[in-house]
Amino acid sequence: MAKNEIPEKILNDLDAYIEMNLPKVLQQYTADSLGDRSKYIGASDVGGCPFKAIKEKLEKPEYGFEKHIVFQRGHIAEELVAKMINGVPFERQVEVKGEIDNFPLIAHLDFLIKGKNRSVIIEAKTVSAPTDEPYESWILQVQFQMGLLMNEIQNEDHQIEAYVVAIDINKGWYKIFKIDFND
Repeated sequence: MAKNEIPEKILNDLDAYIEMNLPKVLQQYTADSLGDRSKYIGASDVGGCPFKAIKEKLEKPEYGFEKHIVFQRGHIAEELVAKMINGVPFERQVEVKGEIDNFPLIAHLDFLIKGKNRSVIIEAKTVSAPTDEPYESWILQVQFQMGLLMNEIQNEDHQIEAYVVAIDINKGWYKIFKIDFND
């Protein structure tokens, strides 16, 4: 097949190709960016149901095609936040680590703005309706991230702040919530 030739399977059934290809591509993207999530406790595991988090470590969850699309809203929100803070030097998907009883703890910070004596974590979240308060799961996730970052910096004088930017990408609504640390 020539380099710019369309594969026959796409021409025959685009719908079937997309439903087979998208989950495979997203699974590889997740593995490349987050590693094997069954091998560590991540920040998103902390905010939800403990039983569900453990079960998903032991049994790889299967998601329907629709769920794969829903999960992509988070990436869209991250791109919007990146544009919102354009002009400020930041790092994306910063990995911070720790451990409890020799079991790895890993968080991937959506955004980290690092200064000499202060660091700011920004977490992007999507909602399907405006909210006046951050969800408890967001608070726990970001506090976990803050704790791991404090552990890595190990400087009592270094301040760490965190914010959640909640976005309803369908309505164009957003709100910023400051998250306080609680060990």
